[in-house]
Amino acid sequence: MDPPGPTIRLTILTCGVRTLRTLPPVDFRINCTRLRPPAREHLHSMNGTSAAFRAAFFADPDARDALARHTSALHAELRALKHRRGEGAATLVVYCVMGVHRSVSMAEVLGARARAWRGVGVRVEHLDLERNWERYQRGLGGGV
Repeated sequence: MDPPGPTIRLTILTCGVRTLRTLPPVDFRINCTRLRPPAREHLHSMNGTSAAFRAAFFADPDARDALARHTSALHAELRALKHRRGEGAATLVVYCVMGVHRSVSMAEVLGARARAWRGVGVRVEHLDLERNWERYQRGLGGGV
């Protein structure tokens, strides 16, 4: 059995556009604002951490295509980083309007896929999920 290869530590952050403006520079960004959210019934009853919400979100061909493109690009970038440095860290931010639905769904699935890649450790952190989900539930959500 081969010894484990060098490790890349990938941090995936999710947020809404307001928080995005306050973040320091990151290695990669994924904009989910143009992807269609699922039906309102899914938006009001669950957030992007829900498997049912993710199933509804990725039922849209545009969301599936975006996921495939971003998975491939991220994998290639992390392989290149590992080849250049042998080890290190990278930060990806995935954002949408509020950081509750689309960005969280995309980050959860990308994180799960990246965990399967050899030599990559993954941490997913949702910066706006709790605060904005509470806002959304109180009816202050605005556009999604």
